[in-house]
Amino acid sequence: MADALIFDLDDTLCPERGFVLQRLAVVARHLEQRYGPRIDFLAELVRCYEGDMRTHVFDTVLVRAGVGPDPEVVRDLVDLYRRQPVEVASYPDAAAALEFWSRRLPLGLITDGHGPTQRQKVEVLGIARYFRSIVYTYDLGPESIKPSAAPFEKVRDEIGFTGPAVYVGDNPALDFPAPNRMGWVTVRILRPDAKAAQAPADPVCPPDHVIRTLDELRQVPALAGYVTHAPGEPGG
Repeated sequence: MADALIFDLDDTLCPERGFVLQRLAVVARHLEQRYGPRIDFLAELVRCYEGDMRTHVFDTVLVRAGVGPDPEVVRDLVDLYRRQPVEVASYPDAAAALEFWSRRLPLGLITDGHGPTQRQKVEVLGIARYFRSIVYTYDLGPESIKPSAAPFEKVRDEIGFTGPAVYVGDNPALDFPAPNRMGWVTVRILRPDAKAAQAPADPVCPPDHVIRTLDELRQVPALAGYVTHAPGEPGG
């Protein structure tokens, strides 16, 4: 049996695409106002996002627009993007799954991305109470974002377990290499709207299980022993 259950955030507990596209649309409107209709700014921004470009998005789009990289403009665009209100909702199966599993074993959360933004997401979703440990890789430095083992080791140390955990994520390139090497049980969730949904599994470090809803976690052998009534539940 697993000692803990650890979750990814974006495209695992809540959708990322709509959140990102809302913010990119604001940036695109700003660029059109500043530079005119040189290119379809929104299409170019989305193309970078869909291409899994994690850095230098705004530099790239400025170059494609023929205005060249401008560090000051890029800083302004990053600030504009980040200061937009956080509008996000959890997947329909997330709240019930967190409630169910938090009654049975320690839960942890690991999330990449801009730290203040990710904290706002957790606050808006109202899910912090379910977790013994929440690790924002932004706080650990750029060398510690997934697939680095650092955030997985930190959540393990903060919860204090010594055996294997079950880790649930969506991105085969980022989510599974480190926990696989640590001997954890890895579970890939395929959300239809997720950017990584069509990405093939890495043959070197594939997930141990693939699910389509968090309800299916009850069928993962490492968690099966916990699928009983918890104290305080009907029938417990």
